[in-house]
Amino acid sequence: MDRAVGRADRPANWHPGEDVVLGAPRTQAELDARLADNSVKLTDRYLATRPGTPG
Repeated sequence: MDRAVGRADRPANWHPGEDVVLGAPRTQAELDARLADNSVKLTDRYLATRPGTPG
């Protein structure tokens, strides 16, 4: 998995398959990779999510 979209947080009540919250990109390259990834949903400039891995 690409490191730019690999870091994610899951809330305590998270279930496999639900969206996960992505941490902030640390470099311009990570931001560019996130913007190019169609699975990432950008809610606003501070919140990005992607589908979690089932199971």
